[in-house]
Amino acid sequence: MANLLLFVLFIITAGIHTANGANISIDDASVTETSGGVFIYFDVNMDAVDTSNDTTINYTVSDGTATDPNDYDGGGGSGSVVIPKFGSSVQIGMATYDDAIYEGNENFTVTITSVSRGNSISDATATGTIIDNEGAPVINIVNAVQAPEGNTGNIADISLSHAASVDINVDYAFADGTAINGVDFTGTDGTATIPALSTSVGVPAT
Repeated sequence: MANLLLFVLFIITAGIHTANGANISIDDASVTETSGGVFIYFDVNMDAVDTSNDTTINYTVSDGTATDPNDYDGGGGSGSVVIPKFGSSVQIGMATYDDAIYEGNENFTVTITSVSRGNSISDATATGTIIDNEGAPVINIVNAVQAPEGNTGNIADISLSHAASVDINVDYAFADGTAINGVDFTGTDGTATIPALSTSVGVPAT
């Protein structure tokens, strides 16, 4: 009896599928990158109940700053889900993957391309956001070396605590100690570039 009352209440508030069909939409979704991976779920909704037929929703998946299969599993770029008769929603689930790289938040899109049985699409596209769980890298200067007079090479390394997905530019400058620049050594102020996915670059001097 309780289930019957609940169904009647849903029909009153959401409506019954008619010959003109129902409106179908998809919601944006987000998830925080998690060690071991976690699923992101997109809610697909229809605004009227079809009491006679299942409703099939076809969709495509497109990369944004997040890429398949590095950041998420797009299922080959397309798929379909079914809202069963008497139902009003279904979820599209996709695995997302964790890494140790600082990327910032990344996104991709899911687009409804077609729906069955005379239904219409009121909101076709949803954005999926993968929230990065890595903070910005910490920059340090490390591995300072003692170099014999007359040598040329790296006298220290500029390092990152963890890799980033883009190049990192770091400005550096020399300062005299007991050794004088231009007399005891030659060191030129400059900018070091740590390439994407790397964690260190050398600082040269003579």
